[in-house]
Amino acid sequence: MGRKGDRTVNVDAWDVCGDNTQQSVSVGDELTVEGAFSARDFDASTIINAGGDTVCS
Repeated sequence: MGRKGDRTVNVDAWDVCGDNTQQSVSVGDELTVEGAFSARDFDASTIINAGGDTVCS
């Protein structure tokens, strides 16, 4: 789940991380997430951390 201002967005990271999302992403991490909206979720296609590294690659 991501937050932008007062808006909350659910991020579906399955295609990027599978079952490994919780091992790769922690609360408070600064991330750049690219993808597309689908129904109620944002489907991530790429997740990049603050250091510029791709998460779950």
